[in-house]
Amino acid sequence: MQIADWHVHLNVRGRPRHMRRHASFIRQHIAGGTVGLLGFIGFFVVTGSMDVFAAGAFGLLAATALPGIYLRLTGHLASSYALSSLMLAILVGWLCLWTGGVDSPAIFWLAIVPLEAALSASRRTAILAASISATVFAGLLALSVASSLPPAHLPSLDPFLVRMIAIVAAIFYAGALAMRTQLAYQLAEDAADSEEARYRMVADNASDLITRHAIDGTIVFATPASRRLLNITPDKLLGTRFSDIAHVEEAQAEQAEQKQAMSEAFSSALRQGGEAGFEFSVTAP
Repeated sequence: MQIADWHVHLNVRGRPRHMRRHASFIRQHIAGGTVGLLGFIGFFVVTGSMDVFAAGAFGLLAATALPGIYLRLTGHLASSYALSSLMLAILVGWLCLWTGGVDSPAIFWLAIVPLEAALSASRRTAILAASISATVFAGLLALSVASSLPPAHLPSLDPFLVRMIAIVAAIFYAGALAMRTQLAYQLAEDAADSEEARYRMVADNASDLITRHAIDGTIVFATPASRRLLNITPDKLLGTRFSDIAHVEEAQAEQAEQKQAMSEAFSSALRQGGEAGFEFSVTAP
């Protein structure tokens, strides 16, 4: 599906992977808000009145559009997921408040709140969502124990049927979350493949020899430039060290400089938990 630039914030325009994630989030929340607004209007037209429970439920459902609008205006995905988690927890809490507290058929929806927040790929957002969900549950539990819940607004249906409807709705919602999770995973995998292909293209066409080393200094990757510069194929370099192929008469000062550069690069990689690069020259025999 083609995503127009105006659908997303300026910060992610021209970045297809981010645009798809943002557009998916925005569409879902705008759709939910639209359903809430139409439900509010339809309920009032049909019944001719609106009690506190119905007004709150439809109003909170309509408010689920706010995270989508916020993301469109700011481009902050993690903050938008946090806001979405807050809105969903409040909506579930409101429904449970008027339908039996912790005995409400909707109570297990609170478990979905942190699951959705996990799609943000932010640990802080996921923890915040779990905290919000736990706080809402604690509040409902306290009101239930204190017998301070308002009169129940359960529909005049069999309680078992109501619970089954709530479970089926949760299954569909969880299925939608699973599809969004798969989309996020696929986008990340495609981005990694694309990045690897770009790196491979640069490495294969570089005039300088580019290598990667294990922590003990042995070569684990070498570009094709080794054929031209050292007259050695890349596969023959694997498992060796540059000291193994350096000219025996190479100046001691240059050897010391190379060892120092390599030592600093390895130390930096260990401290930062990633990779570090350095440059030096080698005179082949």
